[in-house]
Amino acid sequence: MLVCGLASALLLTSPAAADITLAQGVEAVREGLASFYGGKFHGRRTASGERFDKKKFSAASNHFPLGTWLAVRRPENGQCAVVRVNDRMSRRQQHRIVDLSKGAADYLGMLRAGISQVQVVALAADFQARWQAAAPEEKTASCHAAFAPDDAIDLGDLDALPATAAGLLETNLPVFPHGENRPLSEESTHR
Repeated sequence: MLVCGLASALLLTSPAAADITLAQGVEAVREGLASFYGGKFHGRRTASGERFDKKKFSAASNHFPLGTWLAVRRPENGQCAVVRVNDRMSRRQQHRIVDLSKGAADYLGMLRAGISQVQVVALAADFQARWQAAAPEEKTASCHAAFAPDDAIDLGDLDALPATAAGLLETNLPVFPHGENRPLSEESTHR
């Protein structure tokens, strides 16, 4: 876990990177199968109402609320990507934890495999603004840090942390079970 330790060190030494860590108190790392979609769904409306872009880093999931930011890691090669849930999966895919856009799947190196084992962590609810403002190396470090064991990141005295970092420690992101917050029809899932 040298990568996680290095990522943790980067997060603790860079003020900007410290602002893009995950929320503590969210459900632990989930493991499961991931697939990807693109092609015929490109340009169609997602469950969130936006148009699907196969090149953007997004995902469909029935395990997390729409709009949730996720860190997704493929243990087979150690690649890690951050995606936003903007769609739902069909009933045929309920055994999968996430269905990634083709762009995210390509980044994770899973296009050839099609379906891969992944680890997923829900990130802080206010993650988007901080993520978009971060430098590329900070994005990579924060994605890997999401999977670091709790004892790998020594946060010390919470009162000494910047307000933004301390606020993240108090953020809880709800995780919805199967079926809740899902579109009413199979047609709206595009599958």
